[in-house]
Amino acid sequence: MTLRSNLRTAAVSLGRNLSTIALIAGLLLTASVLGATLWVAASDKAGTVRSAQAKAELLARMLEDQTTRTVETGFFAMDTLVEFASLHASAGGRERTEAFLKQSLAGLPFMRSLALVDSEGTLLPAAHRVMRDWLLTC
Repeated sequence: MTLRSNLRTAAVSLGRNLSTIALIAGLLLTASVLGATLWVAASDKAGTVRSAQAKAELLARMLEDQTTRTVETGFFAMDTLVEFASLHASAGGRERTEAFLKQSLAGLPFMRSLALVDSEGTLLPAAHRVMRDWLLTC
């Protein structure tokens, strides 16, 4: 009986050892899968953040370019208006000035209005009529 009990004890001990080994192997496998999942999630998040940052930088550059072009075009339009006013101020061509302002305003869709002011700060009549017509169409 001692041999039988020794075999039985050895079998029970071996079963416990195999069960412990299986439990440890299962825990290691679970930890490995969890670690791999966390690594994939972190690398995907980093890629998404890099992509979003690159897109934001591109949009900022585009906005800066558009703003620069708009402001420069506005300055050019104002210079043209000043030159036109200085050349045609003595001629007194109200219709000509009004037509020029309307044409300038039509060519600059980002400008809401254009007006000419004399040296005393009063709005010229042709500019006033163009602004009134523009306000009525809005």
